[in-house]
Amino acid sequence: MPTDYSLGTSSLKIKDVRYLGATSLEKQKEFRVVVDRMFVPEENIEGVLKKAKTIAKNIYKADSEIRVNTALARTSVKPMSGAQIVTEKKFKAWKMESNEPLVLESQEVLRDNHINSSLGYWKKIVTEGSYTFGEYKIPTIGFGAGSEDIIGTGQEVLSLKDIEKAVLGQALIVQRSIGMPAFGWREDEI
Repeated sequence: MPTDYSLGTSSLKIKDVRYLGATSLEKQKEFRVVVDRMFVPEENIEGVLKKAKTIAKNIYKADSEIRVNTALARTSVKPMSGAQIVTEKKFKAWKMESNEPLVLESQEVLRDNHINSSLGYWKKIVTEGSYTFGEYKIPTIGFGAGSEDIIGTGQEVLSLKDIEKAVLGQALIVQRSIGMPAFGWREDEI
């Protein structure tokens, strides 16, 4: 799997496997594998689908009648108005450099208020940043309680103190971003 220095390795997870044997109603057997695939920015969808098709064909190279199709998952809905709505489940990997003004200001306001944070990239899950920054170039950061490494470990339960600190940190980042003073206030003045 391809690797990106910042985001790590792309991933592949088998989501569903179905085999439909030939019955009197069907003319062909079908074997379907549905996967969740996480890309790194250097990859493109067409290249991944072409490689998947090549791999599948090589498995059944002895049988020339095997037909292999690969596609990005799509859902098609036809409402009563007659228009057809097609949706694709597609999230792009993204990264924003640490010298972006939003990142620098966010780090500064958190330091000013004695809240520890670290810089890094989401590597195991996809966030809305694939659209806000990856697609529309709107500076985007992620900040919260815990870390991405605890997801799926069963240790996702965070203390109330960690959650409160994360909410305060997010509020401070927003205040700094819109130009409000974010330090030096007492609780009764806010």
